[in-house]
Amino acid sequence: MSNETRQSLVSEVSRAMREHYEFTDELDNAGATALGVNRTGLRLLSILERGGSMTMGALTAVAGLRKSAMTAAIDRLVEAGFILREVNSSDRRSLMVALTESARKRIEMVYGPLQMETREFLEEFTDSELELLRRFLSVANTAQKSHTALIRNATRSGRPKERIEVNSK
Repeated sequence: MSNETRQSLVSEVSRAMREHYEFTDELDNAGATALGVNRTGLRLLSILERGGSMTMGALTAVAGLRKSAMTAAIDRLVEAGFILREVNSSDRRSLMVALTESARKRIEMVYGPLQMETREFLEEFTDSELELLRRFLSVANTAQKSHTALIRNATRSGRPKERIEVNSK
């Protein structure tokens, strides 16, 4: 493959990734609206769906929220019937949060069809292709998480939002 062809392919994949992020953003907006929650609430529901019940502290860390924002978001989700909040049986000083069965059903109604379709088209890939996709997503997720932290740190420390220093490799 020539260098020019490779650069063109890299550009096409990069554009497709940005488009995928935009479609994911649209999907999340539509999903949040369908569920009657805001985007923070949707993120918390997603984390709990993937990770199961966890302490408020663990959820706060995973979500990257401040404690006050987390408390307000959890209060809204408890009131809407999405989350149960209970005292942690192994450490009574902390609270556990978990999805309600009703929340699981509501989330399944909104996202279930896409999850089924995704599984169906993933079945069409070879084992080698799936390994490549897994590796790609792992690297891409790590890069996104790292850049998210850079942006949050820059905006919390008072540095100008229009310029964020990124360490390049």
